[in-house]
Amino acid sequence: MAGVTVSLPGWDHGVGLVGAGTREAPMGRSKPTVRSYIEQLRERMEPYRRPLRMQDHDSYDRLWEHAAYDAPSIKMADNGDVDWLILFAIARGQQREIEDLKERLAAVESV
Repeated sequence: MAGVTVSLPGWDHGVGLVGAGTREAPMGRSKPTVRSYIEQLRERMEPYRRPLRMQDHDSYDRLWEHAAYDAPSIKMADNGDVDWLILFAIARGQQREIEDLKERLAAVESV
């Protein structure tokens, strides 16, 4: 039954979350994976990425690595607002990097 789809509340034809619209899911999948939500949000954010300076594209792309790293936590905390959980995971990943850099700096300064 390849290619068979069903209409489920909350799906928007594979593009991303759009309020109370409908999305199509492949037969047998009742809820998209967190990684697919991450990709959908990333695609929706593409209009933001495009006009960035070329030197900023890599740092923008690395932000999404934090969301992918936290996918299991996002899944466990799923409160229905996955977009905010993804953005929080990105912010938390940035905070972790800041703390790691502070520790490294403190170690260098103590020498």
